[in-house]
Amino acid sequence: MANITNNINLLQATQFQISIDRNYSNLTYFVQNVNHPGASVNPVSMPIPRVSSISLTGDTVTTDELSMDVLVDEDMVSYVEMYNWLIQSVQSNYETPGSRDPNSTFVPEADITLLVMSSHNNVVKKIKYIDCVPVSIGTISFQSTLTEPTPITFPITFRTTHFEIT
Repeated sequence: MANITNNINLLQATQFQISIDRNYSNLTYFVQNVNHPGASVNPVSMPIPRVSSISLTGDTVTTDELSMDVLVDEDMVSYVEMYNWLIQSVQSNYETPGSRDPNSTFVPEADITLLVMSSHNNVVKKIKYIDCVPVSIGTISFQSTLTEPTPITFPITFRTTHFEIT
C-alpha cells in the first residue's frame, strides 16, 4: 500500500533549474518554461476464441518529447546555440569515419537534468532526460506593432529515450 505524504506543500511551477551535461550555458540560463514529457504503455491484445480479445499490460514504455521555451538575448546567442546543435546533429549523421574532423568531440546526444526545487529553493527531485537531441526549433516572431516591449522566446523540442526521477 502507498504511504500518504506528510508534506502538504504543493509543488510550484516556478521552482526549477535546468542543467545540461554539455556546454550549452545559454539554454541553462534563458529557459523559461519546461514541459515534462508524458509516458505511455501500449497494451498488448491477446486474441481469445469466441471473445474478441483481452488487453494485457504492454511491454514498452514510450516517452513523449521534451519541450522548452527559451528567451532570446539581444545577440541571439541562445537561439544560435540551439540552432547549431540541431545542424551539427544532422551533419554528424552524414560524416564517414574518414571525413570526420579528428579534433571534433561533438556528440549529438546530451543528458538534460531538471532540478525541481522546494519553496525554500532546495532540490527535492532530479529528473534526468537521457540522450536528448533537438528535433525542432520553433519560430521567432518579430512585430513592429507592439506597444510595449515584450521579451522574445522560441520553443525547442528534444527527442529523449527515457527519463529517470531521483
